Amino acid sequence: MVGFAYIGNYGSDAPGWYIGADGKIHYFEGWGVEVLSDVRVAVAILDLASKFKNPRLTEAVSEHLGEFVQKELGAFNGGGRAVLAG
Repeated sequence: MVGFAYIGNYGSDAPGWYIGADGKIHYFEGWGVEVLSDVRVAVAILDLASKFKNPRLTEAVSEHLGEFVQKELGAFNGGGRAVLAG
């Protein structure tokens, strides 16, 4: 089991610390305010797009926004930690 605990406002513009699977404390930078805002809007639009009755509309919207969100989460996350969004 991989453990992960963080201290701070993870997923915001504020930096913080996390305890990695190695048991050590690691520092992480916060997101830039503009990027964080864009990611939040993109996630909200993806949520709304999932409600289309026509799946082609959902696919059209989610193709590009999904790539953007995945890229930004990967860049912030370093590709190794789970991200909870709500």
